[in-house]
Amino acid sequence: MLQYVNSDHEHVTLRSLLQSYREQATSNALRGKVFEDFVTKYLMYDPLHYGRYEKVESYYEWAKEREDWNKNDIGIDLVAKLRNQEGYVAIQCKFYQADHQISKKDIDSFIAASGKDIFKYRLLVDSTEVELSDNVNAMIKGQAIPVYRIDLRHMENSRIDWQIFATKKEVVLKSTKEPVPIKKKPSRKSVKV
Repeated sequence: MLQYVNSDHEHVTLRSLLQSYREQATSNALRGKVFEDFVTKYLMYDPLHYGRYEKVESYYEWAKEREDWNKNDIGIDLVAKLRNQEGYVAIQCKFYQADHQISKKDIDSFIAASGKDIFKYRLLVDSTEVELSDNVNAMIKGQAIPVYRIDLRHMENSRIDWQIFATKKEVVLKSTKEPVPIKKKPSRKSVKV
């Protein structure tokens, strides 16, 4: 995975981490691979998601265990095995600038490839904060296999400490407890006025 490069005093945010990945990756293929690795860790460790999946792996690794599945890139990036139930989740990872709008052509192959009964639902995980295009919304509305989205804002709200993730390559969760202010006991000394 690419290294995060920052000055000694810079606070790392998810946005700065992703921008660092964009700047270091030398090709679209490498950018995609880096983001897929990132999404795998996010889904396996984020408290809102980790209990849902036993395993998240690349589509290629998943497909090579199945004779009847094409091993080539067919539009699915990752596959997650559901925990405590049968079935899988097809995952599409899109690593764009935050202001990019996902279009129908961006996910056509994913929707076509993941429309099989083995998938209980589909996840579109992207690095944008723009609403999906009207054509995308029309395409995914009413699908027999539902499509859910995790975008940049969802990932920014994660309890994952992006500073530690960027610098130490470890997933550490921020505490949910707010520090309690220390209350001073009132002084019993009387003050003469």
